[in-house]
Amino acid sequence: MQSLARVRVEQATVADAEELRQVAVSAFFLIEGLKPEGAIPGGPSGHDILTRQREWIRQWEYYKACLGEKIVGGCIVKPRWDAVALELFGLFVHSDYMDRGYGRQLLMAVMDRYPIDAGWFLEAPDYATGNHRFYERCGFRLQHQSSVDTRLGFGFYTYIR
Repeated sequence: MQSLARVRVEQATVADAEELRQVAVSAFFLIEGLKPEGAIPGGPSGHDILTRQREWIRQWEYYKACLGEKIVGGCIVKPRWDAVALELFGLFVHSDYMDRGYGRQLLMAVMDRYPIDAGWFLEAPDYATGNHRFYERCGFRLQHQSSVDTRLGFGFYTYIR
């Protein structure tokens, strides 16, 4: 499906934290039903906690995707511990705005802010197969599939670009 408009991508501020929290909750709630039986409930740790959103905005490069004045998505970029690549952390789009191309617009606009030769790394839960297809369409390659973490009840796919 084609997007209706172009999103504007800009650096998030602490004043955006509550709206980003609400958007993240909406986005991650949709894939909750895809989790395997026995998996821990909820989205990524901290996505639904206002203080954590504020910390992330202060600590990392946190971007918001806007349509007009409304935030419809977000994404965090942080340096990897090994300094080999940048990590995309917590890319999300509000459930009302999914499947319109906004996630791709956000991802590409964020990646365009960094040197062309920057390596990229991200992880996606193994049960989020729609996310896997999205990242592969955006040029990411599957690097590793972890086994199930018994504490979580699911594993992860690691992608690079």
